[in-house]
Amino acid sequence: MASWVFHGIFSLTLLAGMLRVSDHILRNIEMAVLAVFICLFSLYNINIGSNELYYNMYVPSLAGKAVAVWALFYFLKERYLQATVLLTMASFLHPLVGFQLFVIASAMFVWKVSFSKTEKKFINVLKFIIPYLLTAGIWIVLLLGAQGPKELGEIPFFDIVRFRIAHHFFPAFFPLKSMILLGGLYVLSMYYYYVKKFILQVFFYVSILGMIFYVVGLSAEVELVLSSQWMKVNIWLKFFGIMGFLGLCQKLIEKRYIRVLTLILFL
Repeated sequence: MASWVFHGIFSLTLLAGMLRVSDHILRNIEMAVLAVFICLFSLYNINIGSNELYYNMYVPSLAGKAVAVWALFYFLKERYLQATVLLTMASFLHPLVGFQLFVIASAMFVWKVSFSKTEKKFINVLKFIIPYLLTAGIWIVLLLGAQGPKELGEIPFFDIVRFRIAHHFFPAFFPLKSMILLGGLYVLSMYYYYVKKFILQVFFYVSILGMIFYVVGLSAEVELVLSSQWMKVNIWLKFFGIMGFLGLCQKLIEKRYIRVLTLILFL
């Protein structure tokens, strides 16, 4: 019974957060609803590593993502204190969800301070980073230190993961259809965010760079890289990719209407 209650609470929290983020980016509530619908229904099971933002059962990551999406909302609204508090909470609920977004958000903040004409105070970056490191950061370090041996007898950890859950970790086992479809979605959305000069372009840059390092680390069989499960960032890339694609479509439709109206005026 309790799991049903928790599932309902965090599902509604996640859904509300997704709508707020979508509306903030697209500035159109109808398009925002469409973006969330496509993410949760139309493109459900089109994913990298069998990871989704939402599951129809209560799992620990759902709680982390429900809080994390609100952290993203406040970060995009430039309310950084609320963002770091919520990222800290998300990390205590699910360390991977919170830490991955913290790394990306920190890089976005550094980028903004470095290249923005209006935001030039690196002290604000430290105010965002240091509280997280002194709370959730210590928690994650303690968790890493508490882990026991990962080998099973003489069987290496990599071989165990490759045998049991390779589809979550190793790109060679990811569905080709999903990689092609989402790859195209990412390219189009990055173009949209670049043209709009929106900070979310950096979210894609950092995430994709992290994926490159992840693949290199896997080839070298670095356990810490495998444990990072960096491919999980694709749940957020898919969501932002859908919004970027819809934003691009919205601009194309508006331009077409403008052309039609102009033609009517001159007739």
